[in-house]
Amino acid sequence: MHRGAFLISVCLLAFVLRLVVGSALLSQGGTNFVLASDDGDAYDAAARWQASGTPIVMTDRLLGKWDPATPVEARWPQGYWMFLAAQYRLFGSAYVSTLILQAALAVAGVLAVFAMATRVLTETAARLAALAQAVSSTGIYISAALYGESLYVPLLLGGLALVIGLVTLPRVSRLASATAFVAGVLFGLAEVTRPLAVPVLGLAALWLVWAGKAPSGERVRCMLAVGAGFVVALLPFVAHDLATLGRVAVLSAGGAEALRDQTSRGDSLLERAFTLFIAGGWVPLGEPPISSLGGLGTLVGRLAEWAVAAVGGAWLIATGRRSTGAPGWLLVAAAGAIVGPALVIGLPLVRYRVPADPIFIIWKVAGVQAVRSAHR
Repeated sequence: MHRGAFLISVCLLAFVLRLVVGSALLSQGGTNFVLASDDGDAYDAAARWQASGTPIVMTDRLLGKWDPATPVEARWPQGYWMFLAAQYRLFGSAYVSTLILQAALAVAGVLAVFAMATRVLTETAARLAALAQAVSSTGIYISAALYGESLYVPLLLGGLALVIGLVTLPRVSRLASATAFVAGVLFGLAEVTRPLAVPVLGLAALWLVWAGKAPSGERVRCMLAVGAGFVVALLPFVAHDLATLGRVAVLSAGGAEALRDQTSRGDSLLERAFTLFIAGGWVPLGEPPISSLGGLGTLVGRLAEWAVAAVGGAWLIATGRRSTGAPGWLLVAAAGAIVGPALVIGLPLVRYRVPADPIFIIWKVAGVQAVRSAHR
């Protein structure tokens, strides 16, 4: 199949699957749909307040995680509930527009996965990675419910995909510099949505300087363009914080509350990793059938999936040593930057791992490719 025809097909598949699952959730009633997300009620209340001035009613559920004395801008990262508020103002709050827009964002994420995969895998394997992202269980669910990750993940993947494309260029043209600026904007909007994008931004900027093929001066200019895009994206939110709160909260919103959340902490790094990848929720592919196996079957299924991913990640690093500027190194480092804070801080929740799942999917396809290559 021609590449264009394939991409159209896989994007339609991703779009339809998310609409179907979202419609199934919505059919259970608006309240149940909102509560299908851990923080859906808070996002929905904040969005209605922003869009139409609807007072925020502190239910028992909200009071359990939101001190009424804390302004909404300081308690919840602004990007997602403002994204919802814009929809509510334009289309009303029947959630149908939410499903459609989040499904469209997921399509952008599929394209970003394909773009990254083509840099480290064969064409056929890259297509398989895009298909796997389209049917990813975690990817579908976060796009079908009110999760900040439905916005955060495509933004983060988009910025990362643009940077990976830039490092392979022999020269940095004006168009490339503009692309770097757009990558920075995407990272900035991701940071506003979930204040955890800065480590990935830092890695991406350093990667442009260290691994790029262009002359050193052009690489530095490209890195500065990424930083400029990031700052420009944050400026309106910083200005809003200063005008309303008298301080900057956009980089720390929700952070203190997350640190006080003891529900999923493990006593050791190993326990946290086990929770994040095995016991704490779905793996990116094969769910819910893997969970339905129960007990040992679920454990073996999840371990097998992550074992394939580990082989693939190692293979990308090994091939990166033989290819100057290979983006496999950046994918491995970015995955670590995404899941590292959850492991170190002690919040091994699946939604903190989900932004790295598309990278792990590329690893899994790489693992299959590595095994096939070794067999040959």
